[in-house]
Amino acid sequence: MLRVLSCLMILAAFAGTCFGDSSEIHIPDGPIASAMALVEGKHPFPAIKELESYTPEFSELSHYYYVFGHAQDAAGDLTKAASSYRFASLYATEAVLQETALLLAAETELNAGYRFEAKNICEIFLKRFPNSDMTDKVRILLGRSLAGIGRYRDAIRQFEMAGDAPRALFGKANTLQRMGMTSEATRAYSEAMAKNAEFPEHDDETRLWMGENLRLSGMSARAKNLLSKVKDPENLDYAVFGLAEIAAKVSKNDSVILRFEKLASSKNRKLGRIAALRAAELEASTGKLDEAAQRLEELIAKYPFTAEYDHAMLLLARIRVVTGDDAGAVSLLLRLVARQSSVRAKALDEMEHTLLAARAKGPEYVASIWDACGHWLMDPSRESSLVVIADELRGYASCEKLEQWLSRYGSNPVRTKYLERQVEHFAAAGDADGIRSSLQRLRNLNASGDILKRAEGSLKLAEKDYVGAEQALLSLERMDVKDIEMLGEILPSLKDPAKTIAALEEAVSSAGVSHKVLLRLADTHFEAGRKDKAIEYYRMAADEEPEDEWSCYRLFMLLGENEGGEYRKRIVKDKTLAQMADAVLKERNRNGK
Repeated sequence: MLRVLSCLMILAAFAGTCFGDSSEIHIPDGPIASAMALVEGKHPFPAIKELESYTPEFSELSHYYYVFGHAQDAAGDLTKAASSYRFASLYATEAVLQETALLLAAETELNAGYRFEAKNICEIFLKRFPNSDMTDKVRILLGRSLAGIGRYRDAIRQFEMAGDAPRALFGKANTLQRMGMTSEATRAYSEAMAKNAEFPEHDDETRLWMGENLRLSGMSARAKNLLSKVKDPENLDYAVFGLAEIAAKVSKNDSVILRFEKLASSKNRKLGRIAALRAAELEASTGKLDEAAQRLEELIAKYPFTAEYDHAMLLLARIRVVTGDDAGAVSLLLRLVARQSSVRAKALDEMEHTLLAARAKGPEYVASIWDACGHWLMDPSRESSLVVIADELRGYASCEKLEQWLSRYGSNPVRTKYLERQVEHFAAAGDADGIRSSLQRLRNLNASGDILKRAEGSLKLAEKDYVGAEQALLSLERMDVKDIEMLGEILPSLKDPAKTIAALEEAVSSAGVSHKVLLRLADTHFEAGRKDKAIEYYRMAADEEPEDEWSCYRLFMLLGENEGGEYRKRIVKDKTLAQMADAVLKERNRNGK
């Protein structure tokens, strides 16, 4: 924010020593000379009255308007003075008066705040009098005029062409500081001070910008000394702002906030907006969130689509996050990212931060935030955060598009990871074409052997080629839980399941498997008549899942009433299984009789 001020501040007027030199201009005796004497005696109004009552000859017009310009200038009527100087130059026949009057016209327009007019007159001068001795003075005026309308690079060029006069050197340094180029400005000020160390004491513009340079360079005491000497009304509010920033470095108490609050009503509306924003920033940094939010809301309502409006919305969004209103924060951030706002990149960063912080409130909450703003964050530069969010949202519908995007636009390792996820999704839906497409993309990425074999196994399973699926899965160098699950799924469909059974039993003994796989093994052994194996895996399944009444039923059948009686007691919810168990018991009792 501090650097932003140096880039944005626009000085409205330039006080300075008059460049025009009338020592070589001879005013003929008579009423015009009398009027000039009145002006030099600091009596401009009588001089104006005398000139208005006099009708000059054509040959006197240049001197008449020249003196009239001086009188109007001294009386404070700068607009009329500039016009009179232009007429003086136009009617003049002697070169010195032509040049001096035109130079005075440019300077008077500049002092009146009409920078474009001053610029135009300076450019006319340089075209009309390219070899004038006053060229350097005109270039300095042109540089100041260009700086005043924001054409900083062109201004610096003019100052450099104007030579090494103190005003040219300090003009360049001031312009660099206005551009926010503090380091470059520091070097330029050093060069200028070597030429004339007293110049800042007599030039308000230089006091302001050199003070800003010192403040931003961390030399607060020297900055304060210069800024406190700024007197020109057009520069004063900026100096006060700089002094308030110096005070804020020491303390962020109410008195400092009040300084910025007072500046919020500055005649310079841009400076007023910046000051209001700074007051809100200080309030927020000291925990006065309600006060800061209110100030920011007012700023947003009054000054839409300004740079300060954008900064205010960003700060208000941060306050919303701190107060737990993530939805309100996202709403504000969306307004910033939906257009090319001055803080769009920062708004996207804040949106990303909000999403990552939302993980503390659970995936469902993250999903609601993602649905509101997630599509704005899908950019390769945010890959690491998107992977974290995708893993948080796994299993939620909100994650599907994100995973698809990562599988297409992520780095190669990320594409591979989410293409594997796509294979899983397609396999769950039985979508062979989807698996086939993802498998081809994995091949194009030169994915590792196990990744391809796993995808090939999913494709074979979707195509109901159970033997092919078995071969692909059993060829894996390292099986994970999902591979074991898939083998368990195809187990009932295999005519010769010996290899798969062996693989599953090895998984049971080494790392454990899911309850579903244990049931598959148990049922397969049961149907093949391998009673002991079936009992072993049904026991494991029943121990793994106490509410597994199917395993209890089968164990009761296999173990009988005495050994399996405890399992019969656990069949309480499934009435059909309970009736089947009772029927088995009756049949046994009948056969025993």
